[in-house]
Amino acid sequence: ADDFNFESAMRLLSLEEQSQVLRKRSKKLQRMALGNRLLQLHGCSSILGVKPEDLEFSRGSFGKPMIKGMEFSMSNGERHCVMGIHFKPVGVDIASTTDCNGMSSDYVAEFRDIFTDSEFRWLSDSTHRDVLFSLLWSMKEAYMKLIGTGLNTDIQAIDVGSVPVYLAQQEVVTTQRTINGELITFSSRWITDTEVVSTAERTTAAQCGIENYRIVRLTPQSIVDALLATH
Repeated sequence: ADDFNFESAMRLLSLEEQSQVLRKRSKKLQRMALGNRLLQLHGCSSILGVKPEDLEFSRGSFGKPMIKGMEFSMSNGERHCVMGIHFKPVGVDIASTTDCNGMSSDYVAEFRDIFTDSEFRWLSDSTHRDVLFSLLWSMKEAYMKLIGTGLNTDIQAIDVGSVPVYLAQQEVVTTQRTINGELITFSSRWITDTEVVSTAERTTAAQCGIENYRIVRLTPQSIVDALLATH
């Protein structure tokens, strides 16, 4: 989007929200923050049937955004912003291999504290560390968003185990793991050659996982148009 479209879209936010966007240190991060907030407003407004300006958000003790009547989770990637919407708690994360291209053994060792012994051995021995790291990280981050603690978590204790590294685009892998005494369903899908989206949810129903989500792809302009139509 050009500067005119950016400025036009910014007017859909409150002054406080605009300030938060502009505090990002680069144009790219500002645009991603703007897209994240617009998607959040559009998603919650559409599900709840409430005008965007009338939505009342709150935050959990660790900063997780919340709203009465639905559960949602947000994540920013290299080229996409994603939102998971559910009737029960859900965590979603998008990770990109471009963030970790060329991971040497020494570089991998810097992340030793966030992986279990088996995960770290698997990662260290892999010839496709960028793919595996992105997949594992997206799953762990999705779980942290599910429980609402973010990085205030013992990440190493989130044992996601062994999952297929290579998936065709849009193919879904779903696994279940017991973490902190709860059965958690993880589902992952590569949406591009470099970006993977994972969800995490507590397993309380027979049907769960990303394959049961209705996936809607939206352009920034379509979100802006939808929000403008509500004003």
